[in-house]
Amino acid sequence: MSSVSLQGENTQEVNREFLAWLAGFWEGEGSAIIEKRRVRVRIAQVDRAPLDLIQKTLGVGKIREDDRSGRNPKWKKVYTLDIGRKIESLEVLRLIFPFLKFRQKKIVEAINFLEKRLFVECSRCGSKFERRSASHKYCVDCGEAIRQKRRKEYFQRPEVKERMRKNTEEYRKKKKMRATVSSLPSSEVHQAPTCGAWPRRTR
Repeated sequence: MSSVSLQGENTQEVNREFLAWLAGFWEGEGSAIIEKRRVRVRIAQVDRAPLDLIQKTLGVGKIREDDRSGRNPKWKKVYTLDIGRKIESLEVLRLIFPFLKFRQKKIVEAINFLEKRLFVECSRCGSKFERRSASHKYCVDCGEAIRQKRRKEYFQRPEVKERMRKNTEEYRKKKKMRATVSSLPSSEVHQAPTCGAWPRRTR
């Protein structure tokens, strides 16, 4: 069985029998809706027990309850397992794909869409990495190397060196002044005025 990166309690014990059952259950009761930026994997059912089993086993999605009795007394409650996170949707679709019988085309479209949204090629080294934002162009290692290079170049600028030198000199002067004041007897140290009144002279 292929590795699983989901967070369910029994993730490591997921077997082919469960995945085959999940694939058939999804084909009958589920859907994969391709939206603008993600794919929503949903399974709707009047019985909540199978949805709780899937959620507990894989550790994904949220179960929503839709009480339709107000519109029609004969209608039952509908429970929907909604998997909205892109990485979780991709993992679930990859798991059930080998066991599908009728809806492989829909799953292939959803998987391709998610892979394009989630994984991009690093502009520096060419490796594939998971993109967390649309502005990310580099993998973690290349991004850190570029930041270190820019930081080094920044501190090598003459104006930055001069500003740092002045700040260091000012800090040393203040530190020396504080040391001088702290070494004076308390009777010679004038306190700052409070409430607009100047302190009395010490005799």
